[in-house]
Parts: sequence; C-alpha cells; structure tokens
Amino acid sequence: MDANKPAGRVTALDAARGIAILMMAYVHMVPSEGGSFAAKVTLALEGKAAVLFFILAGMTWARMSTDKPAAIYRRAAVYCVVGILMHVTVWNTEVLLPLGICLALFQLVRAKPRIGDMLASIGIAATLFVPLMFNVDTAIDVFEQPGELLKPGGVLRAATFILFTNSYPIVPWWSLVWFGCRLSRMEAMFARPFSLVAVGCGIAAIGGLSVLLAGVVPAALRPLTEITWTPTTLPFLLQCGGWALIVIGVVCWQARLFNFLIPLGRMSLTHYIGHILCVCIPLYRIYPDWNWPVDVGLSAFATWLVGALLLSHFWMKRFSRGPLESTVHWLVSR
Repeated sequence: MDANKPAGRVTALDAARGIAILMMAYVHMVPSEGGSFAAKVTLALEGKAAVLFFILAGMTWARMSTDKPAAIYRRAAVYCVVGILMHVTVWNTEVLLPLGICLALFQLVRAKPRIGDMLASIGIAATLFVPLMFNVDTAIDVFEQPGELLKPGGVLRAATFILFTNSYPIVPWWSLVWFGCRLSRMEAMFARPFSLVAVGCGIAAIGGLSVLLAGVVPAALRPLTEITWTPTTLPFLLQCGGWALIVIGVVCWQARLFNFLIPLGRMSLTHYIGHILCVCIPLYRIYPDWNWPVDVGLSAFATWLVGALLLSHFWMKRFSRGPLESTVHWLVSR
C-alpha cells in the first residue's frame, strides 16, 4: 500500500478538506470590513469553512477502524486539551475542543445509529429555540471566566455556553458531524457526484430563501429566519451545509482539478494551527484591534498559501502524515 494513502481514506475528502482550510485561512486573514471585493468574499465565506470541516469530519470518522476505540477517545482528549490551551491563550474561537467532544460522542453512538439520529434531531431542534433565548447573560465563557462557575447558576450558564451558544455549540453542530457520517455511507451519491451538487444547491437555496419569511412572521419569531452563526440558526445550517455539499460534489465530480490540494488536506491540523500561530497572531500583535488593511490581509494570505502548498507537497512525498498529525498519532497509539 502507498504510505501516502492510509486505509479507508478517500482522496476527494482530502481535497475538500484542503479547500476548507484555504477558506478558513482566508476568512481569518482578510478583513470583512469595507466594500472591496476581497472583503465581500470574506463575508460570503464566513461560517462555510467551519461547516464543511464538521461534515467532512463525520465522513472521515465513519471510515475509521473500530478496532481501537481507546485510541479514538485518546485522540478526542488530545483535541480537547489542545483546544482549551489555544482558547485560553491565543485563539478564543477555537474549534478543536468542540471537534474533540463530537469525536468522543461519535465513538459512543457510531454502532447505535438510531441514537445518533435522535441526537442530530435534537441538534436541529435546538436551532429553533436557542435564537429566541440567546442574550449575553444566558452563558459564560467558562475558560475565560472560571470564577463565574462559583456564582449561583454558574455551572448551568457554562453548560449553556458549551452546548448551545458559543461559536461551535455542541448540540446543533453535532448534527453536521452525524450528517457527514450518514452521507459517507451513501455510495450511490459518490458514484453520481452531480447529484450531490444538485441536492446541495437545493438545500442552500432553502436556507437562503428563509430570510423572505422575516416580513410575514411575528417579530418575536424573526430571529429564526435570520442566517446567523452565533446563535446558530437553522437557515445558517441549511445554507452553509448546502454549500458544503456543493464543494464535496464538485471535488468528487472533477477530482483531477483538485488533486494539488490533497497534501494540504492531509495536513489540515498542521495548517490550521500553523496559520493561527505563524500569521494571525503576528498580525494581531501589529494590529491589536484586528483592523489591518485588506491589502495586508491579502498579502499575508498569498504568502501563507504559497508556503503551505509547497510545504505540503514536499512533506507528503516523504511522510504519510503531517508534523502535528504524526504527533497526535504517536500520542494516541501508545
């Protein structure tokens, strides 16, 4: 077997993950303020990279071996620890913690699909009531305000933050992971990737058209028709989830066009943490208010992109995993 092709890996998913890391890096580096085309692209991409990551995570985890469940739980623990450390030090919208929790939950229910379906349904239902209850007093960031836990209701507010109201709330975003898991088992869809594109277009259109309901529903229910990341609404999940299906379908349909992104996708953890530490944080030190000019962001993104593609290409020619991917594998395989 080719060392660069671990068992159960679908190269199209690696390429799609490469697109996701490109989108995320662009959003992190190029400001959305202003009327420039580049800023409008940032606005258009916000949320879509993260949703694509979660769906791809479910598709990838569904193909993992079931022989070593303890290693999967250790991997989830590593993600959580690294995520918490990043959250409290350099990056307070860290995605690794919720991914780690979702991975542990996935391992618990992967052999019990009905329970997974039920939890995913609860996640979708959460998007119908959390926006109506959301305000700054309903939750606390337990990692930035640990002292709040000792106050009356502190534990409940901390749980609300993790489960419902942070940037990646576990309850609604779990539905994306489980959707990806279910999708990975629909081999007929991958045999006809254009159908994925068509379904994705339909789902995204439903999510986008929901804003038209704002004028006919009572004012108290209008938050449910908005496309918002925080709090996560159903139109947001539909629009971004549909867009994710379009990306996956196009990559499967025209795989050869995206082969150059496969090494990037296989090193997604390395590039995710790397672009934060090597590009975003230095920019923040220079511009503490996160208000660097768009042309600075574009230059930073272009420089990072060239470096990331070159590093991925040459690294994956010699090794089967990226640097951080190898470190995590070593930790969980001991």
